[in-house]
Amino acid sequence: MRPTTPLLVLIALAGTPAIAIAQDTPATPAPSTLPTVEPPADIAQPDDLTEALKAHHLRREHLEVELKRIRHRYFRNPRAQDLREAGFEKLKEYNDPAIFESMIEIFSRSGDDVIEFIIDHLASLETPEALATVAWTAVFDTHPRRRAMASETLAETLDGKEAPHTVKSVVADGLRRSHDKHVANAAGLAATLKMADAIPAMIASQVVGRGNGSDGGSLAYIIVGQQQAFVSDLEPVVGDSAVAFDPTLSVVTEGVVLRVLDAVVVTYRVEVHDALVRLTSDLSGRDTSYLGWDVPKWRKWYAKEFLPEFGGPK
Repeated sequence: MRPTTPLLVLIALAGTPAIAIAQDTPATPAPSTLPTVEPPADIAQPDDLTEALKAHHLRREHLEVELKRIRHRYFRNPRAQDLREAGFEKLKEYNDPAIFESMIEIFSRSGDDVIEFIIDHLASLETPEALATVAWTAVFDTHPRRRAMASETLAETLDGKEAPHTVKSVVADGLRRSHDKHVANAAGLAATLKMADAIPAMIASQVVGRGNGSDGGSLAYIIVGQQQAFVSDLEPVVGDSAVAFDPTLSVVTEGVVLRVLDAVVVTYRVEVHDALVRLTSDLSGRDTSYLGWDVPKWRKWYAKEFLPEFGGPK
């Protein structure tokens, strides 16, 4: 019998590093030949994980209450600069990832200076969670000025270094969205951070086609022809000392009938295309605008020229 090899299974729980545990293949050799691997005792069990999630939510709710009090006390009056400076000092104390997203939401109406301070504060922490929050603001925030501030701050913080996986995940999420603006924001951030990992997704998302099927029916008719009416049936009606006729009229069409069964709308995302050209030109050192909107041509260039020369994403 051919010996079997133990499979390696990764078990990752929230807040717990991935642990490798050996499992057998269906064809199991003698028990004496199998290695004995006991799972570490500190792996969170379902009950422990549930309690940890509850504690996380409670901590976030408690911190949100504190931040709302700070907003009310220090940032209610935009002209009270001394109070605002004291409030900024208070905000420096908050470095728990559970509250990062809420900080942007809670102070969204307190002024651009407060949002700018929060973005700078999160970027200064340089943790994956904090940088991901800044990236999320750069891609999904509804205010263009805040998106610009987050993008610039993130670029200055990384300063040419590779973006952490959390930031890459935010960009990937944005490129997968159906909202054109989110896709454009994500592509712009990828170009700013020179993320080679995002090139394939940007190639795929610069041109999008959406179909509108009719499910067997017709979307429209276009008729170029001439219609002629004629009497297709004539029924006499007879009464006392009277005779009448009840005609049935029909119409015959002569010409051409065009029946529209399906339609496809193609969207050219100009901002994504421009970001793609800027990113690939910067990374390759050659102008890639000649590739135009031809997606297969872009994919061939990426596979045949970019990957062999630059080794792809690091």
